[in-house]
Amino acid sequence: MIVDLFTISAVSIWNNKLRSFLTMLGIIIGVFAVMTLMSIGEGVRDDVSSSIEGLGSNIVMVVPGNVNSEESGGFTPGSVVGVSPLTSEDVTAVRSRVDHIQHLDAGTIVTGNLQSSDGRPVNAFVVGTGTSLGQILEKKIAAGRWLNQEDIDVKARVAVLDSVPQQALFPDLSPEETIGQRVIILQEEITVVGVGESLPNTDSLLSSSTPLDTMVAIPLTLAQELQGSERVDRIFISVTDTDLVEETVTQTEEVLLDQHKGEKNFSVLTQEDLLEIFNEVLGIITQAIGGIAAISLIVGGIGIMNIMLVAVSERTKEIGIRKAVGATDGNILSQFLIEASALSLFGGLIGFLLSVIVSTVVERYFNIPTAITVKAILLAVGISIGVGIIFGIAPATKAAKKNPIDALRYE
Repeated sequence: MIVDLFTISAVSIWNNKLRSFLTMLGIIIGVFAVMTLMSIGEGVRDDVSSSIEGLGSNIVMVVPGNVNSEESGGFTPGSVVGVSPLTSEDVTAVRSRVDHIQHLDAGTIVTGNLQSSDGRPVNAFVVGTGTSLGQILEKKIAAGRWLNQEDIDVKARVAVLDSVPQQALFPDLSPEETIGQRVIILQEEITVVGVGESLPNTDSLLSSSTPLDTMVAIPLTLAQELQGSERVDRIFISVTDTDLVEETVTQTEEVLLDQHKGEKNFSVLTQEDLLEIFNEVLGIITQAIGGIAAISLIVGGIGIMNIMLVAVSERTKEIGIRKAVGATDGNILSQFLIEASALSLFGGLIGFLLSVIVSTVVERYFNIPTAITVKAILLAVGISIGVGIIFGIAPATKAAKKNPIDALRYE
């Protein structure tokens, strides 16, 4: 009986190919949107998580804003907006009063384009920092050197390029040949004194859009002079032992609260905190876009219900004949439910295949990581069947309740 019902449903869908395709269109778009979003989201999550974990579990970072306040119950995006309250005095206080510090450095983000000597802009993350950030982030130098204390003291016009900006600025030069070349930052001509080694994940989205392999380091004092501000945007600390990270976090918070007269306008984050915040941000974005994509599924479900109601009217006499030869209300209900579910499932499968194709293209040509998981596949199938059943109940019930005598008379 089940095989017969599936056969009847398949024949009905095939006999009305164009109408069936138009009916499935909403489901196709909805499943495609949800699956593509999940694929990109999972890929970015894996890429960012592995990169954050690669920073080391002994890293502590101080950032502006109370980004994970207990009062708000979690991550608060608005808290990171505004001018950084951190200063060089905070850096000095942490360095002198916090135990178990292996290396400590500060960083300030330099706004404005990095340009080649002929004025060609290049995408890079320009940061003013000190002599220890390279050691904290375990950056290796391919040619030249890192910033030294003299550079900081005299506000030297020098820079260390990571491999990505070096290749973008000087594609025809080796790292060794790049030393001594000039770049422009905030209308100032800067001399290259060092070039970093390439990271193994240079081709990923993360390395092409965040500081991991796109950083340009200049002296902190120079960055503050060029921007006319003494602010510090980040304080980086590497702890002597991973078992002492929590103690270091506690001490750092106490010192900074004392510096800021009890105002908690900063956050001291560990590797785990960074991962948690990233996952929360990605979750918020995924939910928002997923909600928009769900509208397509609802529209597709309404389309299926509408077409199934039309099909019930068109096949009233067929329903009457089937009931006359012994079909029960349950048989008729099952027939139309299976047909609605089949329509939705076929649409979902088409949407899933389109998502696989687009995800592959996005990863290959746009360097955005994607990952199609078993969970995503099961979700696509579940959504498709669920939409068919939910929106197919009303038409199927209407068909099952038809009186066989009235149905046979129907013209």
